[in-house]
Amino acid sequence: MDEAELRTLALAAQEGDERAFEALVRRLTRSLVALAFRYTSDWDAAGDLAQETWIRVYRSLGRWDPKRPFTGWLHTIHRNVCRDHVRRPWERRQESRPVERIQRLEAPGSHAPDALLEAREFRERVMEAARGLSPSQQEVFLRVDVEEEDQRTVARELGIRYGTLRVTLHTARRRLAEWLRPLEGRT
Repeated sequence: MDEAELRTLALAAQEGDERAFEALVRRLTRSLVALAFRYTSDWDAAGDLAQETWIRVYRSLGRWDPKRPFTGWLHTIHRNVCRDHVRRPWERRQESRPVERIQRLEAPGSHAPDALLEAREFRERVMEAARGLSPSQQEVFLRVDVEEEDQRTVARELGIRYGTLRVTLHTARRRLAEWLRPLEGRT
């Protein structure tokens, strides 16, 4: 479904059409669960986060600006729900793991338990270090490198130029590398 069709449904839902809202939920929940799984490594938790996102969307639908893409607004809410989940220490104690899959950081073809543990710990350090980035750097890094969204799409949804996004992403990656370099000797 393209953005124009989603916008039409969102406008109808904003005006109180429950069927339109249900159609949005049916069409977009699968992608929300997939994105949440990257933060949690747990399908049940990912489903709960998608549900929490829809609750927040329903409550704040009146604040959505129809001049902006609905999916951008929805994904911003969803990312905030996922980040809140990752930040809650009691969730981490329950074996919930942030970002199970950052392809660039995985050891290719290695499925040995010690390699998997090391990769998981490294991903956790990356996510922890990402919290030290500025909000704009964090947003761009998470959307492009963690959620693997297209850079041009992210730039458009954030309302920034593509070149600005590239510079922001480069700066975020450089800062993360500087913060993580001292940890290399520990693993």
